[in-house]
Amino acid sequence: MCGRLFAPRTKRQKYCSKECSKKAATARVLQAYHDSHPRPKRVCPVCGREFVNGGHHYEKYCSPECRAIGRRRKMAARLEPDAPPVVTKPRWKPKPEVEKICPVCGKTFVTTYSNKKYCSKECRDREMSRRLNEKQKRARRERHE
Repeated sequence: MCGRLFAPRTKRQKYCSKECSKKAATARVLQAYHDSHPRPKRVCPVCGREFVNGGHHYEKYCSPECRAIGRRRKMAARLEPDAPPVVTKPRWKPKPEVEKICPVCGKTFVTTYSNKKYCSKECRDREMSRRLNEKQKRARRERHE
């Protein structure tokens, strides 16, 4: 949880302290909740882009730019009900999708993030665990030399 190196006191010890153990348990419960309650996909009324709600269930627009455009349209409609709609384009441009290969499992995945390396959290965690084990082995070897 915290990223600190520690020497386990028992074979089953996974965390350095009770605080980290509690944080991990909380994270597992939250993850289980989010897995069983997926966020609904919505369509932005301004640009037509499909998006998943962030932290709030009531989000209507995909971005702050679209929200500003939506507000301007709403205000214009209130001031002049018979006026034509305000036509403005959002500054948002979709990110290009990049196909990558996960270095852990070898699976091909598509992402819009240029710096993403792993296909899933599990693969990322597996790689971080492997690196930590190598670091601990090197430290042990140096101590014995």
